[in-house]
Amino acid sequence: MDRIARASTIVLGRAHGTTVPKRDSHDDYIRFALGDSLSAMKDERRDHMRLGLETTKASVEARSAAIDPKT
Repeated sequence: MDRIARASTIVLGRAHGTTVPKRDSHDDYIRFALGDSLSAMKDERRDHMRLGLETTKASVEARSAAIDPKT
């Protein structure tokens, strides 16, 4: 794994309070990927990524505020 991918994994893990992805997220992806609706799979991925982005941003903002309370 290259350095950027590893750093991203660490940041995401900290934001989600874990060091590995949740198993049910993978299971959901597989269920939608094997399903009959490409649209449903795209919707699930979009929602998953949006939630992950929101969680990660909140974590980074909280850590930044803790380091530099002026921001």
